Amino acid sequence: MKIKKQYLIDILSLVNPGLANKAVIEQSDCFIFQGGRVYTYNDEISISHPIDLDVEGAVNGGKLLTMLKKSNDEEVDVFVESGQLRVHGKKSKAGIRMDEDVKLPFNEGKDNVQWEQLPENFCEAVKFCLFSTSKDASRPLLTCVHINGNIAESCDNFRLTQYALDKEVGEYLIPAEAAKSLIVHTPVSAALIDGWLHFALENDVLFCCRTFADTYPDISKIMVFTGEDIKWSDGLIEAIDRAGVFGENQLKGAGSMITITISEGRLFVRGEGDYGFLEEEMRIRFAGEAKFIINAEFFMDILRYGGTSVVGKQKLKFTGDKWTHVVSLLPKN
Repeated sequence: MKIKKQYLIDILSLVNPGLANKAVIEQSDCFIFQGGRVYTYNDEISISHPIDLDVEGAVNGGKLLTMLKKSNDEEVDVFVESGQLRVHGKKSKAGIRMDEDVKLPFNEGKDNVQWEQLPENFCEAVKFCLFSTSKDASRPLLTCVHINGNIAESCDNFRLTQYALDKEVGEYLIPAEAAKSLIVHTPVSAALIDGWLHFALENDVLFCCRTFADTYPDISKIMVFTGEDIKWSDGLIEAIDRAGVFGENQLKGAGSMITITISEGRLFVRGEGDYGFLEEEMRIRFAGEAKFIINAEFFMDILRYGGTSVVGKQKLKFTGDKWTHVVSLLPKN
């Protein structure tokens, strides 16, 4: 059938983030056409979109999308012939090997699926919690953002974050890597089907990710402790931004990490990595001592949000209008 080339490019580009760089899982590097939709999946996430194309099967995604982008034709004829997806233009012909046996690992079309509307601040809450998810694959639950009722939360045993949602929803465990891709879009509703979380996005896009059936630990008690209020120094955001330049490699995979040390009315901001360090000192109205490591970007966001900060014996708590973040203090030297 004849179809506008740009229409194909636009839809394939929407689902392209679900392609795997290497086909470790069968068809994970393919665009999969089935039932009037085109899918990608890489064993962790899947993205799909309706497509007006009467073909069924899987073709190499990189080859197809690159070929279409390089084509000079405005309209192409797309059909299946001799085990190939054929794409014919005015002066060119192409054939890409097609596997007609589709191997999607889930079924999105089950009857009686209960879709749940998500709050408007869902993405904001998930993004805020991402900084506290664990990188330790041996504790998979802590690598997730946990959604439960009107709370989004995360914890890596060193820090934890909770963010209040605008409305109550069900319970979901969203793996951090999937969540990073999800919040680029605008999820409207969600459903849990056979171990996969399905998110309906704007523009008829469907985003799916694997999830876990285990129970997330109760971290609410960690939030409760007493301490002394602290008012942060003027100019701290700018100092953090500068120190963060060198803090990129301090904790692998955790972004730019900096160390904050408070002692005898002085505050030290230090970023240190493979290429060197940067440290700044400023005065602070706080008589106690504290030392902690924190993501530079996240700390700057916390300071911009405002709110209160309380330093206890072992923990530091930041509290804002809809969020709470707790970080463990480092042992005193």
